[in-house]
Amino acid sequence: MQAVNRKQLDLEILPDEARKQIIDFYEFLLRKYSYKQRKDKSKLPEEFYKPIRKEKYLSVKREEIYKNI
Repeated sequence: MQAVNRKQLDLEILPDEARKQIIDFYEFLLRKYSYKQRKDKSKLPEEFYKPIRKEKYLSVKREEIYKNI
């Protein structure tokens, strides 16, 4: 097996059909894992990042939770 540079692959040693499949798969990976695309998908609404005021928390005692069991 030949040593491969991670930044550059020698596709010339492959047959035409294999070269087309490698390029097609590489383009698929670029679309799937591109930073800009993932950043847009995972963006949460602004309200998510705002702190929650302490008064909004419910104070529940452990005994009250298990009282009806």
